Amino acid sequence: MTRSAGFLLTVSWACVQLCTLFVCTEFSAGQTGVDSGEVRLSIAPGGLRRYERGCWSVLAVSASNGGDEAAEATLSVFLEKDTRQQFTRQLWLPAHSNRKTWLPIHTPLGIASDQTILHASSLNIVSSADGVSLSRRSGEELIPESFLPLDPIERHFAMIGSRSLPGHPESDSSRDDAAYEAAVEVKMLYDGDRKIINLAEHLLAPYPDAYDALDQLLICSDRIAEDSGGVAALRNWIARGGHAWIMLDLVTVETVRTLIGNAISCGVVDRVELTDFTIETPAARAVGADPLESWSAEDPVEFVRVLTDFGDVYSSIDGWPAAFSIPFGNGRVFITTLAARGWRYQFDEFADRTDANRRTSGPTDALRNLASIFNTQPIGESVLSDDLKPVLSEQLGYRVPSRRVAALILGLNSAVIVAAGVWLARREKLEHVSWVVVTVTTISAIVLVAIGSANTSSIPATSSILRLANVDSDTHEVYSDALAAFYSPDTVPLPLEINLTGVAEPDVQDLIGVAKRVNWDDDGRTRWENVDVASGSVRFIRARESVVLDNPIRAQATFGHHGLEGRVTGIEQLGTLSDAIIAAPPAPNSDAQIDVRGSFRAGPNDVLAESEYVSGGMLSDEQQRRQTIYRQILAPTQQNAYPQRPTLLVWGDAFSLGLSSPDTFSQTGSTLYAVPLDIGRTLPKQPFLVPSTFIRVSTATSKHGASAVYNPRTGRWMKGVTQPTQSFFRFLLPREVVPCKVQRVEITLKVHAPSRTVELTGLRDGQQVVVESYENPSGVLTLTVDDPDLLSLDEAGGLHFGVDVSPTTHQREAKSIKDEPIREVYQTGVPNSSDKAFEHSTWQIDYLRLQASGETL
Repeated sequence: MTRSAGFLLTVSWACVQLCTLFVCTEFSAGQTGVDSGEVRLSIAPGGLRRYERGCWSVLAVSASNGGDEAAEATLSVFLEKDTRQQFTRQLWLPAHSNRKTWLPIHTPLGIASDQTILHASSLNIVSSADGVSLSRRSGEELIPESFLPLDPIERHFAMIGSRSLPGHPESDSSRDDAAYEAAVEVKMLYDGDRKIINLAEHLLAPYPDAYDALDQLLICSDRIAEDSGGVAALRNWIARGGHAWIMLDLVTVETVRTLIGNAISCGVVDRVELTDFTIETPAARAVGADPLESWSAEDPVEFVRVLTDFGDVYSSIDGWPAAFSIPFGNGRVFITTLAARGWRYQFDEFADRTDANRRTSGPTDALRNLASIFNTQPIGESVLSDDLKPVLSEQLGYRVPSRRVAALILGLNSAVIVAAGVWLARREKLEHVSWVVVTVTTISAIVLVAIGSANTSSIPATSSILRLANVDSDTHEVYSDALAAFYSPDTVPLPLEINLTGVAEPDVQDLIGVAKRVNWDDDGRTRWENVDVASGSVRFIRARESVVLDNPIRAQATFGHHGLEGRVTGIEQLGTLSDAIIAAPPAPNSDAQIDVRGSFRAGPNDVLAESEYVSGGMLSDEQQRRQTIYRQILAPTQQNAYPQRPTLLVWGDAFSLGLSSPDTFSQTGSTLYAVPLDIGRTLPKQPFLVPSTFIRVSTATSKHGASAVYNPRTGRWMKGVTQPTQSFFRFLLPREVVPCKVQRVEITLKVHAPSRTVELTGLRDGQQVVVESYENPSGVLTLTVDDPDLLSLDEAGGLHFGVDVSPTTHQREAKSIKDEPIREVYQTGVPNSSDKAFEHSTWQIDYLRLQASGETL
């Protein structure tokens, strides 16, 4: 992109921010439905209509002006009769007009768990030439109260279907009904509940955080393409971890591209109608089920045949993708090309009733598999936890003088002594040099003490901001989670501003007796009022920001002979870069040194240790802080792992991405940029090496079942195990090198197993065999395997190796141990508390890694 094109893109985006509120609100002129001259704002039906404790949501606001002149009006809302926290929407109303807009609100976290109604009170404030006044209808309370549904359900699923719009033909209700029933099936497979939120508004809320309580979204209509503000908000929501399901038989590829940009790269070949078909779901083989299932019905079902290069294809019909997914930011977009009816078995009155295996109702196994993936927990919450607050606090307050100042003073001290010594030596009065040393040293000490005293006694107002900025290379946008700390020696106001695409949330629990107000207005800015920083205290702020870059930032790479080799473009927008790594949890991280041209490499020698995030021997104070931040962000949990795909993480300059704070605070901080890797396919007949960072490990079934001592979601091994176990694993190579011929693998195992035998096993001709055996191992074991019979890939590009940990000698000799308990222990690896004969000698595996090299086909 040229510089002029980038400038036009930035200007266009800024114009969108200023105009979106007008584009995304509905105006009508003429009959207002209110008394002549009356200006009225009120809470109206609409929005998500579901509110969750501790989450942002949105209220629909209806406004009308029956007067002959334009007016300024404000609706102020407070929840649960707590006037100390107010949410206000300030807007302009033309004469004789109606307007519908939106007001974001944040539901309090401390509401009782058995409460199902959220109480919202509102004030209607009108500004006129005579001043500001409260407005109400005749016979209405001055502070009317609305009752909102406080949904206790943990998972919220919404749907955007077709609807009748002015100038548009009537919607196909039968297709909406079929899509709804498919969504209900997916929802019920998760929690047994049928509730689906219908987002039926003509224009959706343009605030990304309006969808904070939403976990999943089904899009089965093209009408979102007409709503630029709503599309931008949904794009932001997906990029921050949302799961969206798009039915391509009801939504065009152009609409999908409007939503997620160039992330969608598939072409429609044609549309066909099927009355019977066989759908294949390869994942069924992992649970011992038949991957093929047949479907037939009298009424045909539509199937969109597309060409795509995405590897995450979950189901297919005659080789054509029926369901696949696209990673987008921290979220994921699921695409189905088979119409909704095709995912559920249909009753056929003419079918053979004697066929006991024929299913006539319920979800297909393919839909069950898709639901299990779609229902996985999205990231949702910010990965910048409160545990990082001490890291920010360390950067507040006085500044330690730089080493250059101390070096300059000490250098001048030495220079003066040397010069005085030379001068006294020439005059043959060298005995007086001691007085010079004492005098000069005393003066230097006084200067150093004065500088230190000045820094400690005069502490300036400072702020420290940590940003995790997720770069979207397909839409040129950056989505940032920010954690900020503000300190002041005196009590000062803290007016905060953020643009339409973000939200700021200060910690205000200590502000008692003052109404904290967050105001949204028509200029696209959000402002906090009546928030301050108390004398000598720290005020923490959370914020979500987003901004469009002048030029795209892309990290493109391929697997070559030395590992992953690539180049980052557009990095000049990030400032000075340092301490870059490549992360793909739960796999180990790799160091990635970026040169001045943006080139980087991740080879076998760049894989970092388990607790290492910044390479180098002696780390500076800043690098130690960064290592603490890396450790908190990248540690996978049972709920989620960040990032969701291989990503280049690099530290850059601390640019503002939407949040504005007063200039009275001296600003410090840094920004961690996350750039997803765009890994291209290695050319045929080319050598490659894949480090362990890019190989996914999952448990596989062995002759004794699946082992429970390893958690493939977190990459952690069970600790304190005393019993023997047999574990078998599938090491999945990246699809960018498949198909290929693997010529060599290197397995690294860190284990401590005294008094035991540890065997590394492989798969030869479908049979599990021992590859290498170790007695009483303790430390890091490395095994190179180049036997072609052990390096055959399965149909998905996976290698199979395992680890067997034997019983101790005492466990073998114990007469009370029978065969059946042993088989049980081999399956689970968990001690049998009822068996007293086991010796409690524990073993521990810290990690198991594999790197592969070979040649593509």
